[in-house]
Amino acid sequence: MKRVIANDLLLPEVSRRIAEGQSVRIRVKGSSMIPFLHENRDEVVLSPFQRPDLKAGVIVLAFLPRHKKYVLHRILQKSGNLLELMGDGNLYGTEICHEEDVIAIVRTAIRNNMEVDFTEAYWLRRAGWWRRLLPVRRYLLWIYKGLVESGYIFNGIKQKLNRA
Repeated sequence: MKRVIANDLLLPEVSRRIAEGQSVRIRVKGSSMIPFLHENRDEVVLSPFQRPDLKAGVIVLAFLPRHKKYVLHRILQKSGNLLELMGDGNLYGTEICHEEDVIAIVRTAIRNNMEVDFTEAYWLRRAGWWRRLLPVRRYLLWIYKGLVESGYIFNGIKQKLNRA
């Protein structure tokens, strides 16, 4: 049975469990990580980490004390103890946080009951290319969302999976 729990109740509990060394699986909310993660479709496994794991391209759950909110965004760059974060589906605006504000990293995403390791070089390269496309991201997201809403993308993927 699946339950919907508000982020302000769920994420402090997730933070506590991560601090205890556990990994936690949650469903993605929001659209800030499109096209890599989709609301109501994908789940992520949030895992404890070591400081060397915090590098450009990695997706993290961070608490932004200044804004008093949690974000699941990708690290754009690291400078000393500071991290610049941005959602893949965002067109502008970044967040700055300290390494200490990071609660967990996303090692794995679950999509259509299949696990995807987002820490693999393949996915980090794709994220790097997506970042370089920021100047034209607005148009790419518009096209992508149109294809998703029409069912073209996901129906095609389901058909390929069913044939396999």
